[in-house]
Amino acid sequence: MISTSYGDDEQTVLCAYAIHVCTGMAALGACRVSLLFSSGDCGIGDTNSNPAMQVLSDLFNQGAQQPILTKSVTSVGGVVSIPEIAVPFSSGGFSNYFAHPVYQEAAVSAYLVMLAPHTYEVDLLSPAPDVHLLMWQHNQTISLLFFKAPLGFLNPFLYSIGYMALNDITDGNNPGCGTLGFNATVGWDPVTGYSTPNFKKLKDLVLAMP
Repeated sequence: MISTSYGDDEQTVLCAYAIHVCTGMAALGACRVSLLFSSGDCGIGDTNSNPAMQVLSDLFNQGAQQPILTKSVTSVGGVVSIPEIAVPFSSGGFSNYFAHPVYQEAAVSAYLVMLAPHTYEVDLLSPAPDVHLLMWQHNQTISLLFFKAPLGFLNPFLYSIGYMALNDITDGNNPGCGTLGFNATVGWDPVTGYSTPNFKKLKDLVLAMP
C-alpha cells in the first residue's frame, strides 16, 4: 500500500501526461498495490471569497486534483466533528480528462438524479473522492494474516460491496470560488465519497472474500 498527500490541479498538467500517469498506476494496481491519494485541501476551488484574489488556475476546475481523478487510485478526503460532517476544505469534484469508470456508474448516476436540472454537466466525468479516513492498511494486514492476497486496487471492491461497511455522511459541503460547492448527501457524493469506514464491518467483508 502506498499513501500520498500530494496532487496537482488537473488543468496544470497535460491530458497526455495524466493518461500516462494513470496507466502506470493501473499497472501497480494490477500487481495488487493499493494507492491512496488525498483529494486536496481547497474545497471546490480557491477558498478566498473575493473573486479578485482567487488563484486563476482554481477557477476552471471542480476542486479535485490529479492523480485522484484518474481511474487507478483511491481518493481520500476529510471529515470533522462528532457526529461526522464533511470538512469544508476537503476537495472533491469531477475530471475534465477522464470519463467515470463502469464501477462508478450506479453511484454517480444516483447522485446526479438528486441535483436540480441542468445544475452540473458532469455525468460522463470521473469523480472524487471515493472514501474518507480509511482503515485499509488494517484490512490489508488481516487479508494477509488469513492467507489471502493483498487487496490491490480498492475501488471495484469499494463500489460493489465495500460501501456497505461505511458510515454515510450527509452533512457539510466544500465551498470555494464564491460558491457553496458540493453538498454531502445520502450515498456517494463529491464531498465525502462513500464516507468513513466501520472497521469491524470492513474486516468481515474482507474475510468473506474468496
